Amino acid sequence: MKNIVKLFDIIALVAVIGFSMAACGDEGNGGGTIDGSTISSGTQVNYPEKTPAEAKSQTDFSYIINKEGGVNVVYPLSNFINPNEPASVKITNSKLDIKLGTPKSEHLFSIGNNSEDWVGVTITPFDAKVFMVDDESGFFTSNGNYQLYCIQNELNSASLIYADKAVTIKTVNEYNKTVIFDVSLQKGWNYLIETRVGITSKFTSSETLPGGFKWTVGSKKPL
Repeated sequence: MKNIVKLFDIIALVAVIGFSMAACGDEGNGGGTIDGSTISSGTQVNYPEKTPAEAKSQTDFSYIINKEGGVNVVYPLSNFINPNEPASVKITNSKLDIKLGTPKSEHLFSIGNNSEDWVGVTITPFDAKVFMVDDESGFFTSNGNYQLYCIQNELNSASLIYADKAVTIKTVNEYNKTVIFDVSLQKGWNYLIETRVGITSKFTSSETLPGGFKWTVGSKKPL
């Protein structure tokens, strides 16, 4: 996701301090469709063979990590969500439950603020604001030691993005073949899906996550 972090330039600017985290679902297992603030409910969690035993015992991943001055700082997810709405990431009996409310207005970022990053890309409407939930940092435990993320494989991943209005982000020429956008966000939460082929990353969007993506617990998301 490094390409989209660079182009969106919203990860470093959201909430002034900026942050990123992962969220996605397992189609056909209760977590593929966004329903209000419920992103995933009852989805089976995947524990790879090398997952530490202590990581498997963790139940609360409702924290995010932000690097400040080269130091990782852990923040509760609730810091960024309206207080009267749910904001939690819990695992019970290896089943995942994620609830995200509406981001606080002060944490929404105008996509078009840095137009120099969008040569060859159109944003309609240009004043749309978003709240990025990216897979670079991920959901973490309170101590920051263990991460929850979602991938289909090492080349395909999914993130969440909240839009304050319907907005499209489209690549309009082929001068830059390393990052391609074909994104149509609805108002509210959307999946942002990255597919990598060689050095090219293509970003699309959906209200329903494609099949094959698995919630995974580990010490660190493989990049």
